[in-house]
Amino acid sequence: MLELLGAHDPAAVRAMPTDSVATVSLGYRGSELRDLDRLLPAHGYLISEPGRGPVRSVARFSAKFAARAPAGPELFRVSVRPPAHSTDLTLVDLARAELAGTLGIDAAPVLEHVHRWTGVMPQYEVGYLDRAGLPLPGRLQLSP
Repeated sequence: MLELLGAHDPAAVRAMPTDSVATVSLGYRGSELRDLDRLLPAHGYLISEPGRGPVRSVARFSAKFAARAPAGPELFRVSVRPPAHSTDLTLVDLARAELAGTLGIDAAPVLEHVHRWTGVMPQYEVGYLDRAGLPLPGRLQLSP
């Protein structure tokens, strides 16, 4: 990755804190889901409310990427910032609770898969651009 950044300061890039994420894929029989097109007339949603919990987004993959699921079943991918020492079962429970609370899905999934991505989400802190030597064209410059 460092070669992609060219002349930017690799030490600043290496020092950048990162966070982890887990994706929980849940598959359901479409016949068991009530009113899904009305409840979620989009491909998913993002959650940006501080303190709302570890779930960050929900994607309805069977609508967003039709080839990911056969006609009929519904496939969801729920992105979760995993709590410390969480098990895969804990992450599945968090994802299922999110779908139950927002979309009323109380059916048992016919497919569950958890994939963890460790240390992959850069956490851009105040002053990062200057530390990394990233002067961007047209960047707002505040004078003292």
